[in-house]
Amino acid sequence: MWNPPAWAGTSFNFSGTADAPHLVTIYAFTNSTVTVNSGGTLVTSQAVTAGTNHTFSLPHGSYEMSSTGIIIGYIISSGGSGNKVGDPMALLPSSSSLLGIPSKTRYWLPTWMAMPTTTMTQMEIRARVRSP
Repeated sequence: MWNPPAWAGTSFNFSGTADAPHLVTIYAFTNSTVTVNSGGTLVTSQAVTAGTNHTFSLPHGSYEMSSTGIIIGYIISSGGSGNKVGDPMALLPSSSSLLGIPSKTRYWLPTWMAMPTTTMTQMEIRARVRSP
């Protein structure tokens, strides 16, 4: 997974919903202590030396990852056997901004809907497009 330097940061939010365990690999640009929480509860923490990486193995769930230094990362779902690479995704730093540029002819309206299940909470985004 290739990530541009602009995707480095100190705070990330992500979810793992299929084929756990989810392998979250981070690379530290500076000496960092990386903390992973779920719902405000500590899941794991790791000191990572500048110029090295670390991989966290996480179950299904939604996570907040913070770092004392600058890091970059990605997530894959390994399907339990460790030899599967599913749903690879770069981790983007936390932001309140929407990626993209508004258009005069189309708009994107996200609708967030939480649907609890017996095993996890799924988040669904629905996009509506309106023609002029």
